[in-house]
Amino acid sequence: GIVSTALVLSFGFVFREPVWKSRPVFFACLGLMAFTAFLLLGPSNPISQMWHMASEDYNGSPPVKGSVWEKYQADGGKPSPAMSLPFRGLLQLLAVTNLAALAAWKLWMVDRQPAPG
Repeated sequence: GIVSTALVLSFGFVFREPVWKSRPVFFACLGLMAFTAFLLLGPSNPISQMWHMASEDYNGSPPVKGSVWEKYQADGGKPSPAMSLPFRGLLQLLAVTNLAALAAWKLWMVDRQPAPG
């Protein structure tokens, strides 16, 4: 969300250069989006566990000791499975669709406005 918005709103217009002309910034944005996709779509690993991704089964039975899920289950909450891969794929598709919609809006609506002055 934030990275794709930053990328789209940095296309440039009248007073600034497009973001892809600044290679470090452009590749940092692409790298962050790729890292997010890896966290969301990848298998369980130490990195996804460190970022507490929904693909991890933290609310399993028994829950992770000392976690918020332990208190939740102690108060009567029921265990729930980790987010399935198809659902995580749908979330990734929504993120990419959001990026495309933001880019289209920026290019076809905002950048067509006449320059001030």
